[in-house]
Amino acid sequence: TSTMMRTVSKPGMMTRAGSVRLIKAAKQKQKERPPKKWPPLALISVVQCRDLMPRDAYGNPVDPFVTVRVKDKTYTSATQRRTCDPYIAETYTFETSVSSSNLLIEISVKDANPLQGKGFLGSVSLPFYGTAIDKWVYFNGEDGQEGQGRVQIR
Repeated sequence: TSTMMRTVSKPGMMTRAGSVRLIKAAKQKQKERPPKKWPPLALISVVQCRDLMPRDAYGNPVDPFVTVRVKDKTYTSATQRRTCDPYIAETYTFETSVSSSNLLIEISVKDANPLQGKGFLGSVSLPFYGTAIDKWVYFNGEDGQEGQGRVQIR
């Protein structure tokens, strides 16, 4: 009578000649796959805003949040409660290409509670620089004139 032995092996463990051939064949298939090509990525960080327009003539602070729009993607920050100088500190990742020199980044800040005051607080459009920046930019008002407030981006 013949006895069948069942061998339990872990991946990469050499037990018999047949198992070794299977492991080598699997490694050979992995080598044949072309490497994945990842799209080039860029980061934009909205650090903070300063001197935003108060909600009313009494100087009551707003509940601001920031939206960043790049191409067809829109990113929204968390709402900061009762402040005209919010610290946002959020970073957004988007895909770029080599020919992204005409790419625009649109940043706008709004009040999360527009019923008590003004919803739109300001916006700005910036060209994509393709290099590291750290700058303060003043917002434009609704009519395109210089608004009140500024944003720090990196």
